[in-house]
Amino acid sequence: MTVQFQKALEQQKAMAAREKKRLVLLLGGFAVVAIGLGTTLKQALSSGAAPEPVAITDESLQSEPLLAVPELDLARLATLVRDEETSDRVVLESEAADLVLDAARRYTPRHFAELATRELDQALCGELRAAPAAARGQPFTARGRIVDLRARSGAAHEAETLGQLELEDGSVVHFLALELPEGSASTGGFVRLDGLFLKVFATEDALQKGTWNEGPLLVGARVERSYPSLGTLSKLSLQAFDGIQDADLAPDPGQEIRFVTETPFEPFWTLMAFARDGAQDVDWGAAPVLDQRLLDQIQADPEAWRLQPVVVPISRLQDGRVSLGGENPARMGRYMQGWIGNNTWKGVIQFRSPVLHTDFQIGELVYGQGFFLHNFAYEASQAGLCVAPVFVLSSIERFVPEPSAALGNVGWIVGGVGAALVAAFVVLTRRDRRRAEEFQQELVRRRRARSGGSLTSSAAP
Repeated sequence: MTVQFQKALEQQKAMAAREKKRLVLLLGGFAVVAIGLGTTLKQALSSGAAPEPVAITDESLQSEPLLAVPELDLARLATLVRDEETSDRVVLESEAADLVLDAARRYTPRHFAELATRELDQALCGELRAAPAAARGQPFTARGRIVDLRARSGAAHEAETLGQLELEDGSVVHFLALELPEGSASTGGFVRLDGLFLKVFATEDALQKGTWNEGPLLVGARVERSYPSLGTLSKLSLQAFDGIQDADLAPDPGQEIRFVTETPFEPFWTLMAFARDGAQDVDWGAAPVLDQRLLDQIQADPEAWRLQPVVVPISRLQDGRVSLGGENPARMGRYMQGWIGNNTWKGVIQFRSPVLHTDFQIGELVYGQGFFLHNFAYEASQAGLCVAPVFVLSSIERFVPEPSAALGNVGWIVGGVGAALVAAFVVLTRRDRRRAEEFQQELVRRRRARSGGSLTSSAAP
C-alpha cells in the first residue's frame, strides 16, 4: 500500500506541475498578445494625427525693416497752397505740386498699406472740400474711370500727367502722376492711385464749357490698373465664365493636348466674391461629396460640373498659404490657397478661399465646401505633369478627431484580463501546494492507521 500511496503522490505532483506549466504558457501567450494589442492600440490612437506641425506661410507677414515715412514740409506746403476760395481752386501751384510729388515718389505700396490709407468716396470727398487744410499731405486711395488726361511739364521739364477720375459713386477726383499703366493710360481706363492730398482742385469740363468739375487732387508717383468692384455678389452670371479652359493631358483621338497652367483672372475673382457673399444660400445638404468617382467625372466632363457646389470630406492639408490678393475686382487684400489630399483619391486638389486661417498647420485634417472652377496642369515633383481640379471653397475648417471610447476601453480590458490571470496563477499555485500538503498528511494518517497496532505491540518490552 505504501508503494501505491507513493505513486499516487507522484501522480498528484506531476499533475500539479503540468497545470502550472500550462498556466505559465497561457500567461506568456497573453503577455505576447497584450504587447501586440498595445502596439496596435497606440497606432490606432495616433492614426490621423498630423505629422510634425508646419505653420502655413502668410505672405503679408514679412520680416522687413521698420517703415520710415518720407518727410514732407507741411508748414511750407501750407504757405504755397490756396484753395479756400473757389477762384483759388482752378490754379495748380507748381512749387507746391513739385514739393508733394518729391515726397510721393518716395512712397512705396507698403507705405500706403501700413499707414491705413483711406479710400476716397463721396462722403470723404465732401470732408476734404469742407476742410482741406486739415488733410493736407495725408495719404489717400482713389479708384475710378479716367475721364480726362492732360500732359504737364514739371520740375526740370519732367513729364507729368494731370488727370480726372470718376469714382464708382460718381464723385470727382483729380490726380497728378508721373507714370500711367500700359493698356489703361487713356480715357475710359479703370485705374487706382495711391497719393498724397494736395488741395481741392477744379477743371473745366471738356464737353460742357462753363461747367467745372471740383474734387480732391491726389499726387502720386504712379497710377496702376484696376477693376470695377464686383460689390456684394449673391448670384452668378454664367457669361462671366464663358470660354474658360480646362487642362486635358489625355484627350480623345484627334484632339490636341491642352496645357492650361493658370487660372483666368476675372472668372476666379468672380467666383471668390460669390463664395464670400452668396454661398450661404446654397443647399449644401444636396451637394455631392468629393470622392474618386466624382473626380473622374470632373476630369472627363468639366463643363458639366463648372460652378457646381461640392463637399470636401475630411482630408489632409498638404500645403497652404495666405497670399496677397493684389488689385482685384473682389477687393480682397488677402486670400488662402493650398493643396488637399485624401487616401481615397488618386491625386490632389488645389483650393482657393476667401476664408483665412493663419493658424492652420500643414499636415492636419480639414474639411470644407465650395465650387469647382476648372482643371489645370501642374508639375509634380515625382509624377511629372499632372492635372488637378481647382475649387473655390466658401468654408474650410479644421477637423479634430475625438478619442475613441471603445479603443480606450481595450486597455482596461487587457489590464483586467492580465490581472485576473496573475491572480489565478497565484491562487492555483497556493491551492496545489495546499492539496499536496493535505494529500501528504492523508497518506501519513492512513499509514499510521493501518500499521498503528503492530507498531505499538512491537515496541513493548
